[in-house]
Amino acid sequence: MSAFFRFSGRVLALVLACLVSIIGPVLIMMTHSSHTEIVSHTTFPKQKYSYDEPARDPDDGVVYRGAQTRVMYNRVGKCGSRATLTLLEAVAGRNNFTLVLSDIHNQRELSLPEQIDLVNYINQLPPPFLYSRHMFYIDFQRLGAGPLVHINVIRDPLSRFISSYYYRRFGDGREHNSNFQGDKEQTIDECMERNHHECSSPKRMFYVIPFFCGQEEACREPSSWALEKAKANVRDKYLVVGILEEYEDTLRVLEKLLPIYFKGIVDILRNPDPETKMRLETMSTKHKTPPNEHNTRLLRFRMQTEYEFYYFVRDRFHQLKHQLGI
Repeated sequence: MSAFFRFSGRVLALVLACLVSIIGPVLIMMTHSSHTEIVSHTTFPKQKYSYDEPARDPDDGVVYRGAQTRVMYNRVGKCGSRATLTLLEAVAGRNNFTLVLSDIHNQRELSLPEQIDLVNYINQLPPPFLYSRHMFYIDFQRLGAGPLVHINVIRDPLSRFISSYYYRRFGDGREHNSNFQGDKEQTIDECMERNHHECSSPKRMFYVIPFFCGQEEACREPSSWALEKAKANVRDKYLVVGILEEYEDTLRVLEKLLPIYFKGIVDILRNPDPETKMRLETMSTKHKTPPNEHNTRLLRFRMQTEYEFYYFVRDRFHQLKHQLGI
């Protein structure tokens, strides 16, 4: 019976995706709740990225795998995305692409109708564009979207956890989280001593993997299945997943593979204009107090699945850098 419902759900998705789309303007910084009509479904060849073969330069006269003009950045929280978007804003005009930033920040899970609604919106954006939103991976082509290049950046899991923990309490130089509900002054060590859910809940220790695993409910449960699904999606669906600890190299890789968007971005990082520099300098989380050595070891143990994914991505990123000569 459950197999019947899963089959029926897939049929429903295809039926919905075959309806007619509306024509809408390209808008920056908008939600998609009003885009409810459905676009015609088109079958596109599946794209798969492999680093087993040497990377080829975009200037060597061949169609390069990163030359597509539709990019999806389903950014992970507290992994440098605001800095990346700030830099992209600085180069968007000169590189002549549209940077589309969703103002939906707290809805990472989308229902099937919401996913199709987003497909409609994506399909009516004229390329070249880069769309960014905090959300778990969506197989857009399965739902009728044209080919998309997926990119992302992740971070050492404990470092990300520390930044997120204190950001929720104190914000950064630009944002002040005055509405935090709970013990605002509680350090991570105190949180650990009290066995508070912020530091003990398995789901709190399992944050990054769902962004790559997908929208299935099972992707949000800590498991080896979710880990392996996330790894498979990184291998097959993402052109680049960079590492925040190697941020400049991440930008160099993106500049090499997607010059339409990232050309000149490393120069902007090194020599930003006054406004960009001010914005970048105010993005660090305030009042970060790292845990003691004992709690550091314990938290890393609790995040061992996240660390397995992080090391997998890091090794893959290093392989890509080597092939690109970076």
